[in-house]
Amino acid sequence: MEVIVIAVICFLTAFIEMTVYKKLAMNGITYSLTISTAEAAEGDEIEIIEQITNGKGLPVPWLKAEIATSPYLEFMGTTVSENTRFVPSVFVLRPNQKCTRKWKVTCLKRGVFRFDDTTLVASDLLGLVTVSMRARVDAKITVLPKPAEVGGMQLSKEELFGNIFIKRFICPDPFEISGVREYTSRDSMSSIHLQSTARNQRLMVYNNEYTTSNNVLVALNMQRAEEGGLCCANMSHVEGFIRYCAFLFAECENKGMKISFASNGGFENGVFLRERDVHSLLYTLAEIEEICSVKFTEMLENISLSGYTDIIIVTPYISGRLVEFAERQRCENRNVVFCCADDTEIPFEIVPIRKSRNFLRLSDDKEAV
Repeated sequence: MEVIVIAVICFLTAFIEMTVYKKLAMNGITYSLTISTAEAAEGDEIEIIEQITNGKGLPVPWLKAEIATSPYLEFMGTTVSENTRFVPSVFVLRPNQKCTRKWKVTCLKRGVFRFDDTTLVASDLLGLVTVSMRARVDAKITVLPKPAEVGGMQLSKEELFGNIFIKRFICPDPFEISGVREYTSRDSMSSIHLQSTARNQRLMVYNNEYTTSNNVLVALNMQRAEEGGLCCANMSHVEGFIRYCAFLFAECENKGMKISFASNGGFENGVFLRERDVHSLLYTLAEIEEICSVKFTEMLENISLSGYTDIIIVTPYISGRLVEFAERQRCENRNVVFCCADDTEIPFEIVPIRKSRNFLRLSDDKEAV
C-alpha cells in the first residue's frame, strides 16, 4: 500500500511539475546578442556577447540557445554544416537571474555577416518537457578586407605622385619650382629670388609650374573570361583581387590621389563610386559578393572617364578588347595599368600598357622584362 501511495505522489508531483514548466518555462525569458564592434578587419578578434535573463520566480534547470552564423566567423570548439556555423550555449538559470556569456571570435574573411534569430529550448527538472521559443536577434558585423601584402612591388617604373604637370591651370603651384625668370608687373614681391636678382642685376622671380592632382579609377573585373557567359572568377582569385584593391586604395591615399572604384560584380548592375574616401571604398569591397553581373568591357565603355589621369584594372585575364581599350585611353593621355593574378609565388604581376603594344612586366625586386 505504501508503495502505491508513493508512486501516486511521485506521479502527481511529476504531472504538476510538467504542467507548470510547460506553461511557465519561457515566461520572463529574454535573450540578446551584441557584438563588441560594428566593423572589423580580416584576422581581427572580436567579442560576441550573449545575455539571457530569467525574470520569474521559477528556476530553469536547462536552457539551450544556438547561434547560426557564417562559417567565416570562427568560434572555438564549434562545427560548420552546409556553410553555416552553429554555436550552442547551455544555461542553468536560477529565479530572477541574468547570465552573460562572452565569445572570442576571429574574422576569417571579409564580408557583411548577419546573425539569424535564435531558437531557445528549455526543459524541466526531470527532462520530461521540452518547450521552445524564437528569440529575435538583430545584429551584424562588417569585416573589411585586409590589404594585400605585395612587398616592394610598385605600380610602374614611372611611379605615380600626388601632382602632375599640366600646360595651364588657374594658379601656379607654389611648391613646384622649375627655375627663375625675369620679374613682370603681375608678379608679387614675395616671389623675388634674391640671389638671382643680385647675380643678374635685375629683378628675378621664381618660376612655378602648373599642376593638378592625379585622379585614379580602380576597376575590378569579376568576369572569369572574355568569351562565354557571365561566370565569376574562382573564389580564391576574387578574394585576392579584393585584397589587392584595398592595397591600391591605401597606396593612392598615401600619395594624395583622388580614388574612384568600379566593378562588374557584387551588385545587379555592378558598382561605380566616383571620388570616395578609402573607408567607404573598403566598406563596398566588404559587401561585394562572388557574382558577375555585367560584361567588364561593356561596363568600362559606359563609364565617363573624363577627369581621370590613371586607370588601374585588376583582372584575371588580359584580352584583345582590354588592350584596345587601354591603348585608346593612352592616346587620351591616361595611364592604364593591368594587375593580373597568376599561380606563382608572386600573387600579382603589373602590366602597364605602352603605345608600342609591348607589356612591361614587373615583379618584386626584379627588373622589367
